[in-house]
Amino acid sequence: MTITTVPLRPVATIELVGSFTARHVESGTTVDLTGRRNRSTTKSPLPVLCRELLAHGLDPETRAHVIRKALDSDGFIPVFKRDRTIAVWAGLDAVESETRSVHVEKHRPYRGPVKGMGRQEVNRIQNWVIAKGYGKRNRRKSDGMPFDVVSSEGVRWIAEHLEAAKKAVEEKTSGPAKEAREALREFQKHRSSPLGGQQEVHWVADHFPHLTHDQMAQALSLSRQLVTRFMRIRSDQIANAKALRERHREPTGDTSRCVAQ
Repeated sequence: MTITTVPLRPVATIELVGSFTARHVESGTTVDLTGRRNRSTTKSPLPVLCRELLAHGLDPETRAHVIRKALDSDGFIPVFKRDRTIAVWAGLDAVESETRSVHVEKHRPYRGPVKGMGRQEVNRIQNWVIAKGYGKRNRRKSDGMPFDVVSSEGVRWIAEHLEAAKKAVEEKTSGPAKEAREALREFQKHRSSPLGGQQEVHWVADHFPHLTHDQMAQALSLSRQLVTRFMRIRSDQIANAKALRERHREPTGDTSRCVAQ
């Protein structure tokens, strides 16, 4: 009889500190996402740390043993019953959006500028900037992550045009949109908890019904598509409320038989 010995995978111990910090115990590598707690982006530091460890050359098949300090005793306790590999955690993200609470989904790395995909292109410096020598595009050697750098000439150009750009933005967001934004900000001061995106749209629609969807998007710093979606929900709610009121309205027929003889 032949006995085959399966080698054990190496183990990496990862400590979770609070909700936004993860530390690789063996190397001391730490990821702290405390500054991102109010953003609609990655929430869990564990996948981010695992991607950092892979970028530093850690074996993808290494098991991640995740621990957290015990609250009622000394020492640490495991967070998960089963240890997953670094590669598995690196392929996930815990994210939150304006329309959905925190959930786990597959990690989608930034792909950089792609022909025909303008939404990706706006996140990189434009071709005319490179042509004028104001900056250039780069790519990190370890994992191919794209990043841009601005030259000293580019910094001077930004300084010369910054005030004009700020003035243009202020003019674009002034008028009715600015009035609605300031009124909402004043209303929020008297609440114990902030309004969500949908609630903000409905509040502005109730108090500033003359605003267009574009103006509402400017006032609330939301996309026009999201404003349109929330306004459609509001219209459906109003229609349902009217229908319910009609169904419960008392009949207005002949009441002469109810008169005492």
